[in-house]
Amino acid sequence: MKNILVLMLVFESLLLSGQVSCDSFCIKDIRIDTSVNPNLLKYTITFHGNLNNFINYPHISALTNSNLDTIGTGTLSLFGQIGGSAEVYEVSTDLDSIPTDFILHFSFDTSVCLFNNFCNPSTTPISKIAEEDINLFFIHSESIICAKQALSFKEAEIKIFDLNGLQVKKDKILEYFKPYNLADLAPGVYIFQLNIAEKRFLLYFSNNL
Repeated sequence: MKNILVLMLVFESLLLSGQVSCDSFCIKDIRIDTSVNPNLLKYTITFHGNLNNFINYPHISALTNSNLDTIGTGTLSLFGQIGGSAEVYEVSTDLDSIPTDFILHFSFDTSVCLFNNFCNPSTTPISKIAEEDINLFFIHSESIICAKQALSFKEAEIKIFDLNGLQVKKDKILEYFKPYNLADLAPGVYIFQLNIAEKRFLLYFSNNL
């Protein structure tokens, strides 16, 4: 594809393998164990499929709130998960109760999926929260993010986070969005956040392919 990685809009998955989509997963149950230190959130995630479907090294790579503040840390404890099964994934947290405002970053193989609710066709995976008229994409060969249409505004803010929710870059832009250079970032997978007025747009990009 001439080194162009087209990125799906806010909260869509980055699926490099193209084998299993985020629609195959959902959160069936959330529990919290406060008898340990730190507390443990336990997310039961189902994998809809059959015995021919398998994902490698699934884990919760981060748990954030809608502002992308880290509220929990997952661990890699499973070798894999097979289609048609449900597994419990643990997240260490300082919270004393189950969060209602959360974004679960579920990683496997070279993919990342985002979820913010229980199994429900209208909320899982979360792909319709942001505006649908923004179409951003990453040109890997030039390490830039572009918009397919003209975006004009008085002022906008750009924030870039790693998958742990750590902000690695912040910038302000005036009047219009032009190709944004990311060549100074270390190789990895990041979340690009564009704030225009009260609207927030997020996308994933990977600059290590």
